[in-house]
Amino acid sequence: DLIAVRGQVLAFIEVKARSTVGAALASISAEQRDRIVRASLWFCARSPKWSGFQPRFDVMVVSLWPWPQRLPNAW
Repeated sequence: DLIAVRGQVLAFIEVKARSTVGAALASISAEQRDRIVRASLWFCARSPKWSGFQPRFDVMVVSLWPWPQRLPNAW
């Protein structure tokens, strides 16, 4: 859903609207994780400027309350 850069980290962020963090993590299947990883590899291969960056896979959980929560290195 999102790609963000901080320092030398290139974060690929999956955004999930769920009532709990556990529900958000449970909603991401192994196939979806594989698809996100493949997309990140394609993205980095298309633009050599990202080759020196460290990839990271995060999840952003959006719920009614509290504020959105970011889970770095979700997998």
